[in-house]
Amino acid sequence: MTVAYRGGTLRGHGFARFCLHFSCKRVHSVCIFVMEIKQDNTLFFTMRTLRRKAHRTSFEYRDDRGRNLLEVFNHLFNTTINARVEEVLSRAVNHPSRRFWVSEERALRVVRAMERGTIPPRCNALKREMYGEIHRRVRRLSAIHPDWPLKRLVWVVVNQEAPRFYLSVSSAHAIVVEEKKRCRIETMRRLSRFLSA
Repeated sequence: MTVAYRGGTLRGHGFARFCLHFSCKRVHSVCIFVMEIKQDNTLFFTMRTLRRKAHRTSFEYRDDRGRNLLEVFNHLFNTTINARVEEVLSRAVNHPSRRFWVSEERALRVVRAMERGTIPPRCNALKREMYGEIHRRVRRLSAIHPDWPLKRLVWVVVNQEAPRFYLSVSSAHAIVVEEKKRCRIETMRRLSRFLSA
């Protein structure tokens, strides 16, 4: 929690203002508490709470995607002669992945929007390509199973093998570096527990 204090005068009246910023996984609110001292020495209190829209701060399948990408990267790096990291990363992002790395809920919302002829404006080119592939597979699967609800169709498609990771080389590089660091930390922790047993 972050607490900030501000004090001053307002139209000839003394006042104290406290801004309390607190956040959790799903709530981010700002409380503003104002105390004004009137000219007759009476106190006047007001408090306002501003609720901000909650945003998910982490990708649900981040660790699984990182492990999958690192496995592909290591395989390509070890089987390539005179391999350069940039070249291997470029091949890795275009390598098939275990699944479409998007949550079923998010994919369902986007597919529903695409069924209406729209797509979220914040999607970059790679994400648009990914959702386009998911949408095409959903339509093909729907023709085979017309009685299946859209939610089930999306769930099946998202968990199929994807043709690529739909990541830029720079994003893949950051993920590989982070995943290697996480693996080193886990190895050190297992070694420490082994030595202390």
